[in-house]
Amino acid sequence: MSALLLRIIACAVMLIDHIGLTWGINELRIIGRLAFPIFAFLLVNGYRHTKNLNKYILRLGIFALLSEIPFDLFLSHKAFNFNKQNIFFTLFWGLVMISLIDILKEKSVFLTPIPVAVFCLSAMIINCDYGYLGILTVLAFHIFYASDAKNRTLLLFAIAFLSSWPAISYNIAEFIIVKTGFNLRDIRVISPLFYNNPMYIQIYRVFALVPIFLYNGEKGKVPKSKTAAKIMQFGFYAFYPVHMLIIYLISQIG
Repeated sequence: MSALLLRIIACAVMLIDHIGLTWGINELRIIGRLAFPIFAFLLVNGYRHTKNLNKYILRLGIFALLSEIPFDLFLSHKAFNFNKQNIFFTLFWGLVMISLIDILKEKSVFLTPIPVAVFCLSAMIINCDYGYLGILTVLAFHIFYASDAKNRTLLLFAIAFLSSWPAISYNIAEFIIVKTGFNLRDIRVISPLFYNNPMYIQIYRVFALVPIFLYNGEKGKVPKSKTAAKIMQFGFYAFYPVHMLIIYLISQIG
């Protein structure tokens, strides 16, 4: 399975997810859980193959800004809503993080947890989509990128744990409340780690590893023309804000 086919799958299931979110169809939202892990993998894959990291980071940053109004309209029906930031911010944060990790690793491996902590905290502060779990998902794909059996097994456990954490943390907090009356969510420093909703649906994210493990290392069929290739590349980026804007407009008509 090529990177191009993975992008198409990710965009398709994201569209399905957002249709399900808009019209309250939970079955479609389950299918949509596959989208983010695939995008996170493609981000790491792109990082490892890009010829110009600065342009890659800049491109993500620009589309994060361009996507914010369509994202806010889609999610809250307001042009500006700073309560939550779109997925491009998560990917942008993740890309900067793994690039800093590799830079610091050359100096000392003990410095590498610093960018992880900083960007997880930043993701919580600005409340970007998927939050610190999104950042840690990018990190997992970066650490266990190799396709050997050991790395794939560790990646499977990492994604399964991250996908299950909302449910795990919710049940831990509820168990402690029942047994002691003490609410971990009341402790400001650690409260973001314990979800108010178990979000069992997120567990289905682990199935995204099926197409990811089928990745063959190929780009896929890319147009020979540089102009056409660029149009296709930016078309995938533009799909995110454009499809949300279209869904929002259709929902307003109904």
